[in-house]
Amino acid sequence: MVPIEFFFCFVIILIIALTNVGGLGVSGIIVPVMMGLYHFDVKNAIAISNFSGPTSGLSRFVCSLSEPHPLKNGKGVSVDYDIVTFMLPSAILGACIGSVFYVMLPDVIVMALYIFVNAISAFIAIYNYY
Repeated sequence: MVPIEFFFCFVIILIIALTNVGGLGVSGIIVPVMMGLYHFDVKNAIAISNFSGPTSGLSRFVCSLSEPHPLKNGKGVSVDYDIVTFMLPSAILGACIGSVFYVMLPDVIVMALYIFVNAISAFIAIYNYY
């Protein structure tokens, strides 16, 4: 490993930590970082992001496990398990469909779809902000 790549490992850890503190998922930012810093192709960068997303989510869950819910007067955990139960089937279905398309489609189309989905997500976030 070249010394600059060792430095980039700490940069990646810092980015993951900052996105966790902000409450964001790490998958949206880690793909362009991996492509820019390490010169990965699209499919390898997405594979790493698919690993780092649940890993950072698990660390965020463990760190916030002892914090009480702000609206329940300290009587519950900060994770709303009803929302988790409601969203989990659609997340699993989306992962299954996405993995089929991931294998079938070439890198250019996967990258175009990645940019399209992130642009739509950014538009929705900005629209909801204002």
